[in-house]
Amino acid sequence: MTHGGIRPAPRQPIRTPYLAVRPEAVPDAPLRLFCLHHAGGGASIFRDWQRALGPSVAVLPVQLPGRERRVREPRFTDMDALVRELDGQLDPHLGTPYVLYGHSMGALVAWRLSVFRAAAGRRLPEALLAGACNPPHVPPVSAATREMSRQRLVRWLIDAGGISEALLQYPDWVDAAVSVLRDDLDLCNSHRPPGADGPGRLPFPIHTFAGASDPLVGAGAMAGWARHGTGPGIRHTVPGGHLFLRDSPDHLFGLLRSVLAHRDRESEAFMTETFVASGSTGNAVLRGSPHASWAAGQADGQVVTVDDPTLTLKLLHGNHYDHFVPTAESVERDGRTLRVFRWSHKTYIAE
Repeated sequence: MTHGGIRPAPRQPIRTPYLAVRPEAVPDAPLRLFCLHHAGGGASIFRDWQRALGPSVAVLPVQLPGRERRVREPRFTDMDALVRELDGQLDPHLGTPYVLYGHSMGALVAWRLSVFRAAAGRRLPEALLAGACNPPHVPPVSAATREMSRQRLVRWLIDAGGISEALLQYPDWVDAAVSVLRDDLDLCNSHRPPGADGPGRLPFPIHTFAGASDPLVGAGAMAGWARHGTGPGIRHTVPGGHLFLRDSPDHLFGLLRSVLAHRDRESEAFMTETFVASGSTGNAVLRGSPHASWAAGQADGQVVTVDDPTLTLKLLHGNHYDHFVPTAESVERDGRTLRVFRWSHKTYIAE
């Protein structure tokens, strides 16, 4: 279409150095998978994921500065600053359904980014996939490295599978690897585990992946992620150590394909929770899944009228409430007018 005989220029893709591949270079898939790497690593560890996971998902590895092709850029050592930067850089690419996979440090960054976006009312992931990382309320494994000498840190890196012992004959290379690792560990150490007044549960499932022989984060520790998500997050154990994504890629890919393919069915299988709507019309009880329509009514299940324009729904998670904000919208269903509420980036109908 032209205006005044002049054809408008095509819209240019939004570029960001934080994506290791251009979004237009990956499949035009219904789901995007953003992958965040481990401490001391880089986006290249995900280079085979697109081929392995196939065209139903667009794999977009996230490249942090100070490594690989961004080696000359300064690295982040403050988690708050990194999360703000990631939100601004990635937000233009998060407008369609997406999932976050984070490995070790990357899982912590992915969780912090999701918390930041939830507080800002931005679109959230369909799910978070966390690999080889302590849950956010537990100090990260990096806490044990604060006072380590170079020699001890190199040994720690070897034991974790980060480098091979054969590389010790190249001291310049080892020094460079330790430099990146120290900054990334400082980044992790800048995270402060949330207290009782923390952000509460995020409104999506968190699936976990643990290495069967991981010397740093065992499968038992990964179970703690359940308190940070909504719904039945699935726990997986993968053959290999802390970097099982390198040790057993085919096994991991099989698990990822299953999780990604069944995410919609799993979201509908959320356990039923009770929601309380309070307003001048009185209290109503809503039961259902956050990813499904709700049925509103009294405790005996009878439908009640919800017509208070100031009504706010609250989802109780222990002592934490998530607020569901009413909108001016309504829908007609079976002769009834139903109110529409918004929570995070999703829309819900109280019926």
